[in-house]
Amino acid sequence: MPGSASGPVSAAIVARETSMVTALAAVECSEGLFRSKLELLIMGIRQMYENFMRKWFEP
Repeated sequence: MPGSASGPVSAAIVARETSMVTALAAVECSEGLFRSKLELLIMGIRQMYENFMRKWFEP
């Protein structure tokens, strides 16, 4: 029956969609990891700045 998705064609479509979802999840995960590392870096820089200001500009 033409038009029905079954057999190797539908299996290929499902595999392709699954790999796309997996790739998107991996990108999202690495983006979240990058964001958390960036936040840690910013917190560290802020802490160093506060320590510097305290050391040099407080009586």
